[in-house]
Amino acid sequence: MRLLIVALLAAISYAQTVPGCRDSTAVNYNAAATEDDINNPCLYNNVMGNGKEVTVTAFSTRCGSDNLLFSETGIADIMTCAQTAQGLNSDTMYFSWRQNRGKCDIPSPSTMNSDCTTDVTTGVHMWTIYQMADPALADDVCGVPGGDGTSCLGCDRVANSGAVVDVCGVCGGNGDSCKGCDGVANSGAVVDVCGVCGGNGDSCDGCDGVAGSGAVVDECGICGGDGSSCAPTRRPGDDCFPYVQPMCHIQKILVDDEGSETDKETRFEAVGRHVKRVLRTNMMDDGSKPEAKWMWRQMKDIVKFDGYSRKNFWRLNKQFQNLVAWYNDQYEVDSEEENFMG
Repeated sequence: MRLLIVALLAAISYAQTVPGCRDSTAVNYNAAATEDDINNPCLYNNVMGNGKEVTVTAFSTRCGSDNLLFSETGIADIMTCAQTAQGLNSDTMYFSWRQNRGKCDIPSPSTMNSDCTTDVTTGVHMWTIYQMADPALADDVCGVPGGDGTSCLGCDRVANSGAVVDVCGVCGGNGDSCKGCDGVANSGAVVDVCGVCGGNGDSCDGCDGVAGSGAVVDECGICGGDGSSCAPTRRPGDDCFPYVQPMCHIQKILVDDEGSETDKETRFEAVGRHVKRVLRTNMMDDGSKPEAKWMWRQMKDIVKFDGYSRKNFWRLNKQFQNLVAWYNDQYEVDSEEENFMG
């Protein structure tokens, strides 16, 4: 147990030990240092050969690492890192330095302002950001001593605007201008003629191949047809012309209003069977569809719901005469063509 406690205390002591320069007047001052680093003594000469001064910008902070020109460990000291930065590009005014590893990170001049001011990593006590500047030269709009103001231009050519080209290739855009109907930038998806996003226009084709036409194949197999091309035709000489069976059969059943009650009730039910068959099959005897179907339904209701009586026999006969009159008017049947109506 005693050995465990000693080991824990040693680990805590080691974790809290940060070697580095503790002199705040030194170039390589490290505010997080807890003891002097004999391998990296304090550095007091901060003037480079080109006259630029090296000063601390931020402690326990590192420049963003996405746009580095240089990143190596084992660099001798801070001034060597600074000289390397100037050798790569004299416009470079920042670099990051990690004391315990001698690591030197040098950002690109085109992104150094954001990389080392806003897009930084904080809370890393071994890192420090340094600035290299010529005190004899005035700063440009980008804060670069003697600079030409281009290092912080946005894509709109305005200094410090922060404008960048979006995913659609638009300077300062928000990425919406090239979104497809699916909400994805540059997808190219558009709403087709059928109203389908990304569709090919087939989903609403009619049988004629035309989008949105609504054309369908009729019961005769004709695209866009009305069903008349294969419907039975009535012509002189046909049974029951100009009407359609079972209309002639019904007329023959109803024609005699006289007779016994038993005989009338039998005929009343016989008409009902004809009417029900027409409505149930939706077909006349020649294969055509029944016309004026509401009149057929009225006849069915008289038989089915009202039942036989002298009055209902008369009503059924009257409703049938109305159906015949409808046919006469619809097909312009004159009195000479009628084969059972006098």
